Amino acid sequence: MLAFRVEGPDGLLREANRKYKMALAGATDLKTLAPGEAVYKIYSLDAGGFDLTAPGPYTLTAVYENVQAPGNAAVFLGELIADPIIFTIQ
Repeated sequence: MLAFRVEGPDGLLREANRKYKMALAGATDLKTLAPGEAVYKIYSLDAGGFDLTAPGPYTLTAVYENVQAPGNAAVFLGELIADPIIFTIQ
C-alpha cells in the first residue's frame, strides 16, 4: 500500500479524493537492488485530489506498507515512512 499524508497550512490533514492502488507483488515483481540503487515512481498531488487551494506551507509524507512476501521471498515486511517534505503554495 502507498499512501500520501498532506497537512495543510491550518495543521489539518487533507483528504485525498483518489487512492493510489498497488497490486500485491508477485515473484516476478521482485528485484534485488545494488547498494545506492533506487526504484521510484512520480505521483502528482493534483491528480490525487488533495485540496491545495489555501496559500501557505504544506507538509507531505509518503507511507509505504508491505504485508506479504510473494512465494516466501526474502523481502521487506512492514512500514516505511519517508522524511516529510515541506512545500509552499503562494
